[in-house]
Amino acid sequence: MHGAVNSAPMVPVQRASVRETARLAMSFAPMWLIANWSYNASLCRSCGTGTSVSNSTLLSASSSVFTFLFSVLFLGDAFSLARLACAVLNLGGVALLVLYDGSVADTSNTTGDLMGRDSQKSAL
Repeated sequence: MHGAVNSAPMVPVQRASVRETARLAMSFAPMWLIANWSYNASLCRSCGTGTSVSNSTLLSASSSVFTFLFSVLFLGDAFSLARLACAVLNLGGVALLVLYDGSVADTSNTTGDLMGRDSQKSAL
């Protein structure tokens, strides 16, 4: 019992079959594709939708907010004021950094920022 965090006995888990794994992968792949496409499209400066890499990275950091909201709304996760406060602080920090990242105003593109944000929502 050296370094054990939980002393409860481990329950064996049945492995998924190849067919079950393939079915789950096929249901997950379209969401993953949309998330990656919109993230990369948000960086496309030649398309006219590009945002800065820093903005896109900061928007990616906001995925915890969307995870919290979706888990409460759709999965029945417990809601608490502490979790809400953390989500609001996270989103507020991301918003401040995106708005005041020091970039020149004419190089910022709101469309790219929105696409970067949407890539996180579709990844959930």
